[in-house]
Amino acid sequence: MLDAALDAVKQWSANNPESDDGKVLSARVYLEHELYDETRSALQQLDDASSAWRSGLLVGIELEIRLGNFHLAEKKITDWRHRYGTDQALKRVEEMLEQQVTDEETEAPAVVTPTMADLYFRQGLVEKALILYQKLLKQDPENVLYQNRVKQIRGEQHGAADENDCFTLECHHQKLTRWLSSIQRRRTHV
Repeated sequence: MLDAALDAVKQWSANNPESDDGKVLSARVYLEHELYDETRSALQQLDDASSAWRSGLLVGIELEIRLGNFHLAEKKITDWRHRYGTDQALKRVEEMLEQQVTDEETEAPAVVTPTMADLYFRQGLVEKALILYQKLLKQDPENVLYQNRVKQIRGEQHGAADENDCFTLECHHQKLTRWLSSIQRRRTHV
């Protein structure tokens, strides 16, 4: 069914390229099909003044949850709450986020070492690294290395949040530079 939905949405979107509702529907189908780059691309085409923006923001939150970008999902939930208040749709994604965070934490190893956290970080698995560094900070709250690494990871995630609002050539250049450094970091440690 997803393949048929994907084909139908692609065809409809091709015939109605200006429809923001169609862009949100495309993003939703892409998300269900685990086509995350296409999902993000469809969402980036939305105008924040559009009537479909609210639905698109929900899809964006779910995308960040599925990608494991929990802090970015929390930021978008906060943005939603400031704009629209709380409703059933928001409660559903909040529960999804809570469940994913709980699952991640239970998957974390019982014994946490700085080496393990560093390996996750170097491989680009920043959410997993963040969880481990936070556990290490609970054991050693004065450790400056752990504090700095947590700040660095959160900074990268906030940088990712800014990418959605990227409209200038310089902004795109910075985005591509971060992307390239992430790929290089992953290649050297795989």
